[in-house]
Amino acid sequence: MAIDTNFGGDVRADGGGSGGVRKLELLLWTAAVLATGAVLFYVVAGGAGAGHRRALGKLLFVAWTIGPPAWFLIRYRFWPPAPGQTESFRIEQGLARSVWAGILVLMAVIFFGHW
Repeated sequence: MAIDTNFGGDVRADGGGSGGVRKLELLLWTAAVLATGAVLFYVVAGGAGAGHRRALGKLLFVAWTIGPPAWFLIRYRFWPPAPGQTESFRIEQGLARSVWAGILVLMAVIFFGHW
């Protein structure tokens, strides 16, 4: 059984086929944000005890600290932008970086702040 790594996009030798990568990226970001939101809601709503709250906070914080920058490197290394799409790639990465930093700060305040 062969696994389709194309994800519905065209792949060209010049790196111009990024439709499938964008779908994969959207899927990963959506799943990460939804999972983070669910854990944050669980913790803030009081579903986790003090020990579990701390452990979940650390786990989620480490995952969000390492995960997105690692994805940015993987994305740039294995699926670089096409020659004419460098500016849009930078804009997309800048937006993703801003969302990542905002979520990371929010989690730091919720998990490690005294509120």
